[in-house]
Amino acid sequence: MVQKPLLIFLLFASLLKAQTEQQYLNEAEKNTIQDFVWDWCDACDKWNLEQLGKVYGDNVLFYGKELPKEKCLAKISAAYNPNEVFRQEIISPIRLTAYASGIVKADFIKRVVRNDLAKHYPSYLLVKHNGSKYEVVGESDRVTDDKLNYKLDLGPELGSESNELVSKETSFAWLWAVLVVLIIAAVFIFRKRKRIKRNP
Repeated sequence: MVQKPLLIFLLFASLLKAQTEQQYLNEAEKNTIQDFVWDWCDACDKWNLEQLGKVYGDNVLFYGKELPKEKCLAKISAAYNPNEVFRQEIISPIRLTAYASGIVKADFIKRVVRNDLAKHYPSYLLVKHNGSKYEVVGESDRVTDDKLNYKLDLGPELGSESNELVSKETSFAWLWAVLVVLIIAAVFIFRKRKRIKRNP
């Protein structure tokens, strides 16, 4: 009788594991994408157009407009002013959200310094694997999107990847799994004892 609750628990655990693997990026993917976002930021900070040309896809959703890579690079190049002090850095954790389309949205706070003026932007990159490497297929920030009244639509969301979210949801799910198997085991033990009393 004890084997049946154990079987139910193992089935529940396997379904939970499969669901978690479907919804969230694994640790290796998460680290690779976060490193990729840092490389993009470093290229922007140094106005490294050659490196940016390597990380952008052929077409990019660039601040509300779908543009070919060449136009994106031309816009970045036109904004360059050698006479001003420019810095760009990410000052927050990078939060990743995976979508059924294969796109991963990386959200972060970007700090941009021009001479003595520093501004902070809630920003995002859209990243997708093209079969051999990750590439940027979208770039913007909340301020620009709001100004353009642009609504980003990436389709069905699979899940968000952050240590707190994963650990909390996984902990609660496993707690429920243990609770379910304990209840089932208790019911089986109670019924078994009742039958023993009826048939001494």
